Amino acid sequence: VYVFAFSFAREFLSTAAVDPFIDRLFKILTIAGVLLAAFAFLLPEMAVFIYGIPFCLIGSSVCLLAGVNNIAKGYRSGYFYLAAIGAVTIGATIYIGMVVGLCSRNWVSQNILKITTTIEVLLLSFALTDRIKIIRKEKDAMKDSMVKTLKEQNRSKDEFLAIVSHELRTPMNGVQGALDLVKHQPLSTEVRDYVEMASTSSDNMVTLINDILDFTELQNHEAKI
Repeated sequence: VYVFAFSFAREFLSTAAVDPFIDRLFKILTIAGVLLAAFAFLLPEMAVFIYGIPFCLIGSSVCLLAGVNNIAKGYRSGYFYLAAIGAVTIGATIYIGMVVGLCSRNWVSQNILKITTTIEVLLLSFALTDRIKIIRKEKDAMKDSMVKTLKEQNRSKDEFLAIVSHELRTPMNGVQGALDLVKHQPLSTEVRDYVEMASTSSDNMVTLINDILDFTELQNHEAKI
């Protein structure tokens, strides 16, 4: 049970990112738990009990430490987790005390594990619900940030196109004016064809520049009707 509890704690509390040291402790405890479970079939029952008690106490202490550390780092889900692990730790302590004769044997001590386990499940359910809400909020915030970034990028692109188009239109107007002057000069047929070709190309270029300007104005909702 503790092996699965350690794996759940690592994932739920994100110990690998929040606290690598605690994450390494969970890994060590997981390996120790697997070995203890493997040797449980070979060792006498009393030996398993003797080794199991400190393992459970150390494991519970690390889980409590992970919960406290999660709260200290500002994660709200750590409160639910800490309360859940605290309830189970108290239940396990009372049950072990009953087994070794330190606590009286009554209905509460005999069923304390069931009671505290039920409390743990409820608290962890609340914790998971809260975690899901936080993840959804983070996704929405990330989506809004991406939309804002895309809008800023599009605005920068439109501004760049507008500036470039304005800068291109000025020299193209000069080219058109120069070509118009050349047309009125005595030219050979071949040269006149070249001038007409250059004039047509410059007209097409100016039309393209104007289209780009119109597009950027439409993008910025500045088109004049």
